[in-house]
Amino acid sequence: MQEKQSQILRHWGTYVFRVGSAQPYVVEVARPISEINTLEFGAGLFEKLQARALLIAGTHPFSNFDGSANLLHSANKINLFNLVHQVILRQTENAPMLVMQLRAFSNEDNTPSAKTDILMAKLGTFNEPSSVLTQPINDALKAYGLNVQYVTGSSDAQGYEVSWNAQARYSPFTQNKPFYVLWVSPKTRSSFLDQEDNRQQRAKFSTLGINTKEVDIARWANQTQVSNDKQIKINFSLLEEFFITENIISLKRFLNENTQYQFQRLIDINTRQAYLAMSFPQGDLLALVNLQTHNGKNHILKGQDIPSLKRIQKFVDERARWLLRSHLK
Repeated sequence: MQEKQSQILRHWGTYVFRVGSAQPYVVEVARPISEINTLEFGAGLFEKLQARALLIAGTHPFSNFDGSANLLHSANKINLFNLVHQVILRQTENAPMLVMQLRAFSNEDNTPSAKTDILMAKLGTFNEPSSVLTQPINDALKAYGLNVQYVTGSSDAQGYEVSWNAQARYSPFTQNKPFYVLWVSPKTRSSFLDQEDNRQQRAKFSTLGINTKEVDIARWANQTQVSNDKQIKINFSLLEEFFITENIISLKRFLNENTQYQFQRLIDINTRQAYLAMSFPQGDLLALVNLQTHNGKNHILKGQDIPSLKRIQKFVDERARWLLRSHLK
């Protein structure tokens, strides 16, 4: 607030603290500008874990000639990001608190296999005492449908250990404060891109007469009706072509072939993912499709079941492509 009032942008970062009940986790995004979508992934993990704090750096690491904007450099200990990190750990005294920094890895030849979504590295060795804190993280990543590889010295994960950065250097002065780095793949990061800002996608749907609205996808789908018509057959090949080419002509042809149905572009208020909902005019949901994901998995709704909140949330968390009635698969 003071920064806004003075009109002086210091780019010291953004710091979010959960008031009241929270779990003992600190999520740190040290390079939100240069390592694209680590911020979105970190914010999602902050909510999923109900973590105590979310620390977001405010600068590109190479924005200053003297290197002082690089908050991960071991020499840059005097900055607000590092101060907040230390104060949180110091104020919790001996109570457990797990710190995880979100980083990005690329798809270069010397990086892990394409099947690896997350590389999890720890300062020190993986051992039993911290498993109580790491299990919820593993559960959250599993709920996202991600493949996790631990950095334990294997050649394909070489170079992705925890570096002796400014935050890690404070760890020896703490107790019960394990320090982790989660390296996130390009494919996974792109799945967490905020689709509300995808102006090209919005414009394509708007041009074809499909409006966009924001909803809680899980609750919205749970309140839809169920069709009794099991004879419906829909050819989704043109829609699949649109996902590959992003050609509006393919989308237009698909809509023209299915004029008897109602279409909406929906933005989930929690994940900021974009969906195409296909329904009967009276509201019976036939299909829900994630418009920007690399996960082509199908979630099938059997019979005339109204999708449960838990079932829809699993579909949303996994960033899966399709949620379909069983007779449409």
